[in-house]
Amino acid sequence: MKNNLRNITKISRVAEMYTTYRLKDSAFNNTEITALHVIRHNKGINAEGLKNKLFIDKSAVARMIEKFETSGLILRKTDENDKRNKLIFPTEKLGNYKLSMVDEEQEFYDYLIKDVPEKDFEVFSAVLEMIYIKSKAERKNKFKGIGQ
Repeated sequence: MKNNLRNITKISRVAEMYTTYRLKDSAFNNTEITALHVIRHNKGINAEGLKNKLFIDKSAVARMIEKFETSGLILRKTDENDKRNKLIFPTEKLGNYKLSMVDEEQEFYDYLIKDVPEKDFEVFSAVLEMIYIKSKAERKNKFKGIGQ
C-alpha cells in the first residue's frame, strides 16, 4: 500500500498559503507567523530562545521583534534577573490575530472536507488524531524514538 502521509505536509503548506493570502494585509510571512505562534506559547521568551526555536539568525529575530512591537502584537519587558535581557510577551492584539488565522484555516479545511462522507471523515479524523498524539509525544521526547 502506498504511503500518502506526505500529503499531510502538502495540505498544511497549502493551508498556510491560503491563510497568508487571506491575511495578506497583515504583511507577515510564514516564518513571522510561526514566530508569533512560538511567542504565544512561550510567554516571556527572549530573543535567543526565539532564535533557537525557529533556527534562524539573530538579526532576523531582531527585525521580527521590532516589527511585532511596532504592530502592537508583543510587549518587551526587562528581565528582573538580568537587566540586559528583554522578555517577549504577547498582547491581546496578538490573541485576536491568532483567532483570525484560525478562522481562515478552518474555512480552508471546511472547504476541503465538505464532500467527504461523514462516516469516512470520522475514521480519518480518529486516525489523524492518533498520528498527531504520537508526533507530539515524539517532539516532547526530542525525537529520540525515531530512527533507532
